Amino acid sequence: MQYTIKKLAEISGVSVRTLHWYDKIGLLKPAYYAANDLMAIGVMRALRERGIQVPQQVSVVGTNDSPESQHVTPALTTLRVPYCELAAEATRILIEGIETDEQSNVQKYIDCQLIIRGSTAPAPQHSSGIL
Repeated sequence: MQYTIKKLAEISGVSVRTLHWYDKIGLLKPAYYAANDLMAIGVMRALRERGIQVPQQVSVVGTNDSPESQHVTPALTTLRVPYCELAAEATRILIEGIETDEQSNVQKYIDCQLIIRGSTAPAPQHSSGIL
């Protein structure tokens, strides 16, 4: 599936105009995290349109480890979430609640894997040592 740069920016929730404005007033962030890889790809393309280099100037990270994340330039750093495990655990908790007729306020943590590729770099150091 192919998207125009404008469509990718729209999908990502970050417009090229917004990135222009952030850059112009000095609010461009050193890194962006997107809720999914397609959004992150949209951010990378919008940054590229503005002439901002990924990862030399800005790092970008997505979520899902979608196949597209490996085929963009630079390849997208992404968070691999074990959705099957997440769904199985949510289902187990739901069934247990139905069977016991109890509502529980359960918090479960599921390990995710950070897949480091070419869209991230170490954070820039400032004279104060603080970002």
